[in-house]
Amino acid sequence: MLSETILNVVAQEQQEWRYKHRPSNIGTGRCIRQSVYNALGVTPKPLPGRALLVFDDGHWHEELTADLIQKTPYKLHSRQMGVNCFQMDSPFLNDRAYYCKMCKTEVPAHTLHGHIDGIITDPEGLEHLWEHKALSTYTFDSYEAGETIPHDYIMQCVLYHYALTRDLGKDLSYAILHIKNKNSSRYMEYYLSYDEQTDIVAVEINRVTYDEGIPKMEYVKEAFLEHVIKDIKLRMTEIDGYVARKVLPMRPYEPDSWQCGYCRYADYCVKEYEQEIQKRDDNVTLEPDTVTAIQKYMTEIRPERLRLAKEEDSIKESVKLEMVSKNGKSAIAAGYNVSLKGGSISRLDKTKIPPNIIEAATLSTPYEKLDIRLGKTDKPKATKKKERIIGTSGNITNKEA
Repeated sequence: MLSETILNVVAQEQQEWRYKHRPSNIGTGRCIRQSVYNALGVTPKPLPGRALLVFDDGHWHEELTADLIQKTPYKLHSRQMGVNCFQMDSPFLNDRAYYCKMCKTEVPAHTLHGHIDGIITDPEGLEHLWEHKALSTYTFDSYEAGETIPHDYIMQCVLYHYALTRDLGKDLSYAILHIKNKNSSRYMEYYLSYDEQTDIVAVEINRVTYDEGIPKMEYVKEAFLEHVIKDIKLRMTEIDGYVARKVLPMRPYEPDSWQCGYCRYADYCVKEYEQEIQKRDDNVTLEPDTVTAIQKYMTEIRPERLRLAKEEDSIKESVKLEMVSKNGKSAIAAGYNVSLKGGSISRLDKTKIPPNIIEAATLSTPYEKLDIRLGKTDKPKATKKKERIIGTSGNITNKEA
């Protein structure tokens, strides 16, 4: 009763804002097609109340972390201070100067304007840009292991760092991208060192580990992002261009990807996708390099893959037979652990479900599957040979072989 009322109220209060270029929405990790839909003024699917609460939770996690920092030797200041990243002629930047109510400053025309989470002063007196993000366990674990890099968050930090050092003369040794796991309250940190001359940011990934219950930072890996500011300006120019031509860019993801599953413009995108497939041309001419790659795939890679797959199945089957014959469920072979596990597969018996329920619960998502096979060649028709046969009467007749 109470919970559903809260969620309904939150959903009803949501507002849609006119698209503007912001440091938080122009990273190259974001779907550009989604940005163009937004900039074109297409009405997105409303967010459910729960999703809005999740976004709001991120703000409160930031406040909790900020409050904890103030209890340490580190000092956090300049909260939500306004910064002007750079100026650029764009229809999605204000074409005249305006007063920002959040940071209470005058912002020049054509300026990419944003607000930092804060600046940290460490015990040695050095200052660092501080940006905070609160994420779900799935995304956090991927970042913590160094499997994926949060390009958008890093680019946002670089923009702020770029503005602070250039316009405000801040001598920042590096930026700290502070990430919290909303589900477990675990933390990790990215240390970002940006070089304006080369437009490269060095990214050092660190996570928290525990030694007998005592937390300590552990180095994970280092990565580098090149031409960061250049790519941001290029992304802004691309969005401006697509909107001016009223053209949508190519999809960076397949419609059945998780990114599309969470996108508020997916309904438009999927509908247009089906229409695009039907309108495509037959017998297009591929580039020579592509033709060469296809030949290599068909003559070298595919046969070898099929051979290895067949060999893999044969080895697994022989090992399984021996394990069963020896009544074994585990074994060790040359340092490898071998296990034979049982289980069951669950499936729906659709004959026991009313057809109208199956139809209502069935979702259809378009997809494309690439198929490469040997084409038909026009071979000359074989001519039938005629044999000269001498009959018993001595007459010669022709017979088709």
